[in-house]
Amino acid sequence: MKSIAAALKNAAAGFFKKFGNGLTADKCYLLICESIEAETKMIRENKSEIEVYRCSSLCRYPFNEMNFGLGKPIWVGMFNSKIKNTFILMDSLKPGGIEALVTLEKDKMAILEKD
Repeated sequence: MKSIAAALKNAAAGFFKKFGNGLTADKCYLLICESIEAETKMIRENKSEIEVYRCSSLCRYPFNEMNFGLGKPIWVGMFNSKIKNTFILMDSLKPGGIEALVTLEKDKMAILEKD
């Protein structure tokens, strides 16, 4: 486990040294996707039984309050992630509600939909 932590620390240091400034949002997203894929590959090589799931919360960010001159949105969504096993939580328009944007493999999604 120490070797994984050391590898991740070194990768992060190298990333910041190489790409610290001047990246566009698209390049940042691409680099993040590539980093996640490399991390997943490294974990799978070390532990074939590990299944990686990622979760991020955008709750309490005022996305539903945005107004670009046409009024508040009727619904807010996020990008279509190509990264499998990802959960993104966002506030819904219903007070106190939360929406979950989920990407899973088909067989795992079927299990989630049943529950």
